[in-house]
Amino acid sequence: VLVTGGYFGNVANHGYLNSAELYDPSTSTWTTTGNMTYARYSHTASVLSNGKVLIAGGYNSNPGVLNSAELY
Repeated sequence: VLVTGGYFGNVANHGYLNSAELYDPSTSTWTTTGNMTYARYSHTASVLSNGKVLIAGGYNSNPGVLNSAELY
């Protein structure tokens, strides 16, 4: 299971994540993988026919709405 990006905190103290991690449910372990180029949350993740995952769109503090995509 690939888990990417996200948002943490509250109104006073918050941030956006560029992390990407793999979770193996058979061993209950997490493994870090390469960080995304941009921190993002509320993005999409789509599995492509070749098995890769396309991470697209979302938001962060600058520039706000993202129109970029990344491939894992």
